[in-house]
Amino acid sequence: MTGGFFPTPFPDECLYSVLCRYYARCGGTAYETVCKMLFGGLQNLAGSIYLPIKSERIDCWTTPESGVTRSSIAINHTMHPYYAITLTPELRTEIERVLGGGVPASTHERIMALKSRRSWLKHLRYCPLCAAADIAKHGETYWHRRHQLPGCYYCTKHQVRLVDSHITVKRATAGFYPASNEARADVADAADDVFDRHKDKCLKICQESEWLLENGLSVDWQENGRDKYLRLLRDCGIASVHGTRYDCNALTGLVNEYWGSELLGALFSETAVYPEWLSRIHANMMYRFLPLQHILLMCAVKGSVAGFAYCDVSKNPFGTAPFVCENPICAHYHIDGAVCTEVKRFNSRAVGHFFCKHCGMRYKISKAKPLKGSIVITDYGHLWKNKLIRCSQDKSITNERTAEILKCDVRVMMLQKKKLGLLRSPHYDIELGTEAYYKAKVVALIEEYGEATFSLMQDKTPGAYDYLRKNHRKWLDEHLTLWHETARERTRIDNMRTKALKAVEQITQNPPQRQISYGYIAEVAGLTRDNLRSNPHIHACVEGIVESRLDWHLRRITAAYQSLPDEGKPYAAVEVCCTIPMEIKTYAKYSEEFEEVVDELNKMKPTT
Repeated sequence: MTGGFFPTPFPDECLYSVLCRYYARCGGTAYETVCKMLFGGLQNLAGSIYLPIKSERIDCWTTPESGVTRSSIAINHTMHPYYAITLTPELRTEIERVLGGGVPASTHERIMALKSRRSWLKHLRYCPLCAAADIAKHGETYWHRRHQLPGCYYCTKHQVRLVDSHITVKRATAGFYPASNEARADVADAADDVFDRHKDKCLKICQESEWLLENGLSVDWQENGRDKYLRLLRDCGIASVHGTRYDCNALTGLVNEYWGSELLGALFSETAVYPEWLSRIHANMMYRFLPLQHILLMCAVKGSVAGFAYCDVSKNPFGTAPFVCENPICAHYHIDGAVCTEVKRFNSRAVGHFFCKHCGMRYKISKAKPLKGSIVITDYGHLWKNKLIRCSQDKSITNERTAEILKCDVRVMMLQKKKLGLLRSPHYDIELGTEAYYKAKVVALIEEYGEATFSLMQDKTPGAYDYLRKNHRKWLDEHLTLWHETARERTRIDNMRTKALKAVEQITQNPPQRQISYGYIAEVAGLTRDNLRSNPHIHACVEGIVESRLDWHLRRITAAYQSLPDEGKPYAAVEVCCTIPMEIKTYAKYSEEFEEVVDELNKMKPTT
């Protein structure tokens, strides 16, 4: 006994049971009197089966020497850790403040009761074998906390069916009913129903619920929320490659396959989990999920709640580093070695670019929800190319043998030979290498003639322009004189380039309502579209701000969204489009892209 007559809580005893045992020790005192002694007035007791009600009163029930505190009662004798998964960060912080000794706010207990009440049981439950063990060890039995977990129909310790007592939760709101007066130690016959036919799955739910009961407060559920669900569903092929929306029918099929539609139907009828709950995985609905719903979904996606909570899932739709090398002659082939250098997003697909630092191979993967990803080699790398060159120089090695050495198709090998200029007598020094040879020739031209023009390169170093333009364009642009030798021509191109730069600056500072196209830029600059496209230097000045039709619509939507009042947020994409206005056929064509942009804007905090 602690604090005079107040009982010491037994292991896993729910707070309501402790209060009932205190009531029994009061020797027939009236319910109203005991409530006033405990709470200072009448109190709805049903909440104490699940939640730490009136936590501040615990300080009056016990002494500091007892070790019984607000926090120990909440963690060990209520389902607060179990329900933590449903709490917003603000509410969780407030509860922790109260449990630490702070003065409670008037609303937090009411909010907790409203969030959890949908999952409360109809009857208090007990395990007959646990009751017998309690009597043998403590001389009396009590209401166990884990036996009252929603959706749990078996005792995980003895694996027998839990028994519904005669005490309903509604009846417990205004009465103390100790378990010693209700629980019987004899085991009843197992019920022949759907739960008995799916006993293993039911025990799985019980075990996962108890894991939440023990570990729910140690997990950051903010990090393990909707975004993580969608990224895992993306990896299962159920959500979009960007992780923004998912296929509800496919998700329902996944959950039904894991748990069985018969068991889920029985759970839906016994609890407040509605059949359509899988369609509600979006930001403003996730905190309305019950813990049982999270358990069902986490197990279907990752096998267990712990597996979900502690798994690492990449924001990159192609997974986590290291990525595998796709070069069959590289020592890291299909093992590791590659890094993801860039991810580009296009509508409903993503394109990842990868580079192996060991062999130099570059490849890209285009991935969409219905596709696992197709691999395209963009650069075979120095290891593969050097071996191809050596095989080509050895006249005793046939094309078929070369393809075997490189572990590729003959057609692929021949195409790469053509690209490297190995099908004809080379214009360059094979020992020095293509790149070094051609770059040295360009530098020599500049030293001899003061500049390197296209015509000069074609005349003096055949093949150099084509090779460098294709493989080292940036280096070539830095060294090539792109205009002809006449001063008159240089002046004309300089003037057009100046006009193009001024037009770009003007458009950037004051973006127009219309689409920024080559025609519009030419109109502002006082040039023609051919002027912008014909010369590479002029074209490079304006290329960065030219918009596609989709880019233009996205810019309009972003501007329209930012002009809407913050009070109405979040907005739907169709609401924003109506303010532009926009044609129905345009919205229908780009609806997915519009919704993604508006979803991202809704996530952003409004600026003041």
